[in-house]
Amino acid sequence: MKGIVGELASLFTVLAIPAGIAAIFPFSAIGFRARPVAMREPSVAFVTLSAEDEAAAMRATKTSWQGNAGNILRVRADLFLGNLPGGVEKEALDVAERSRPPSARDVDWTPPPYLPSLAAPPPQAIPEDAPDEEIPAFPKEELLSLEQIERKENQR
Repeated sequence: MKGIVGELASLFTVLAIPAGIAAIFPFSAIGFRARPVAMREPSVAFVTLSAEDEAAAMRATKTSWQGNAGNILRVRADLFLGNLPGGVEKEALDVAERSRPPSARDVDWTPPPYLPSLAAPPPQAIPEDAPDEEIPAFPKEELLSLEQIERKENQR
């Protein structure tokens, strides 16, 4: 009996983790559907006012800043603009009609293969009475001296 009770306790302990996750999981997230966006009508419109309507609107604007309270009396907006200037409405330019800067021209230029500071010195003339003996590219004495220097550096 003791073996079965121990096995059941282990089984319940192992199954407690998935059960806890299932208990806190928001199942409403599985069938989520976004709400459709409600189309609202525009709240702004362009209006042309007659001269009388415009004067009434200006009077209402001027008097709206005047109140009866003590602090509000000090706040006052004097609108010196009596009548709005009339003008001819201009059409806005289309994007295709605006002027564009001229395009850049291509310039033929090839960079030099080496920087001028890395150029080889000009060739020197070989004198006619120069000896014909060939000096090896890597003389033995030079290689030995390099080897000794390398040994000293490795010993440090």
